[in-house]
Amino acid sequence: MARRKPAPAKQKAKRVRKKPEKAKRAAPRKKENTASTEKGGAASNRGEEAHPHRQKTFVSACIPAYNGEKYVGETIRSLLAQDYDNYEVVLIDNASTDSTGKIAKSFKDSRLRYVRYNTLAPHQENWGRSFEAAKGECVCICHADDTYEKDYVSKCAAYLDAHPSSVAVFSAATTISPKGGRIGKILRPASLPKVISHDELALFCAHEGYFPLVCPSFCVRADAAKKCGNFNGKLKFAFDMDYYFRLLEYGRLGFLEERLVNYRQHPAQGSVNLNDTTDTQAEFFSILERELAKGGIKLTPPERRKLDSYRRWGRTIDAVSCARFGKMKEAFRASRDSFSILDALIGFPSPRFLFRGAFSFAFLISLCLRLGKPFADAVFYYKRMKRA
Repeated sequence: MARRKPAPAKQKAKRVRKKPEKAKRAAPRKKENTASTEKGGAASNRGEEAHPHRQKTFVSACIPAYNGEKYVGETIRSLLAQDYDNYEVVLIDNASTDSTGKIAKSFKDSRLRYVRYNTLAPHQENWGRSFEAAKGECVCICHADDTYEKDYVSKCAAYLDAHPSSVAVFSAATTISPKGGRIGKILRPASLPKVISHDELALFCAHEGYFPLVCPSFCVRADAAKKCGNFNGKLKFAFDMDYYFRLLEYGRLGFLEERLVNYRQHPAQGSVNLNDTTDTQAEFFSILERELAKGGIKLTPPERRKLDSYRRWGRTIDAVSCARFGKMKEAFRASRDSFSILDALIGFPSPRFLFRGAFSFAFLISLCLRLGKPFADAVFYYKRMKRA
């Protein structure tokens, strides 16, 4: 019994030593949580690192709009719901004749500014008005028919603050239906780096035959935009591509992996419903050739053959548009000059090139049978219904 008495005392002493140690560990945790709450950030290190960007850079989220009453309310709501603190939303109304202005004025929020122009301008010019109206150090050009995730502005601002050599940033996107249901996604292509130089973007376009940046996710430094100047009003469709390439003279472009934009696909979308789209593909290839020459980039023979194939397919698309607008001679000439059965053999048996070869042949035959316009109307109708 005498030997057992010290045992409890010894155990008790051990417990007493453990208690202060627990108290010491608990105290710093409580202090860290309190500091995180005061800053308004998350308890994680990522949240604490993101916090400074919520106040550091003033951002203008601009919405160029013309008769956008159907979706502009959703766009404004999504931008006013951002988790960023230091920003404004500016609606640039291009002499709308519908209730776009009324919808904008219905939002009682000091962060929203409504700027109306009574003279209707080409949409390229109205996009440029965003830079005139914006007060921010960074300017986002948002589309009046799309919606934005709550961290869109904060992620763009954080990226540009962390990458001083980049002059603008884009993000991946979710494609949505007219009613807002999710359809698909537009991601960064694996062959395109996250930080993009001029030559890397030009080579990607030459290799893949399309422009990879998601236009409605565009956020640019205001000083770089000022140096770059206005959007090219002579271009009907590819004025944004032209602008982004010119912007690369002042720095690189970033591409965020997160899908921060909900890109709406609908029948009245600008890329579907332009008044005259008979040379949109020609614009793309003209700009691309200019930029390849500017960068001193010489394509290998296989690369050039592939690019020429893309060009001929683009010419076919423009020929279909010519037929739709009744320009049958131009349509036939473009279709005849662009058709090449060898294009169907590129990457054989690639479904993409096989389809393009079959489509080009079928359209050329329809023109010979004087059925070119019905063929073009059917293609346009299918495109609209697919968006719907």
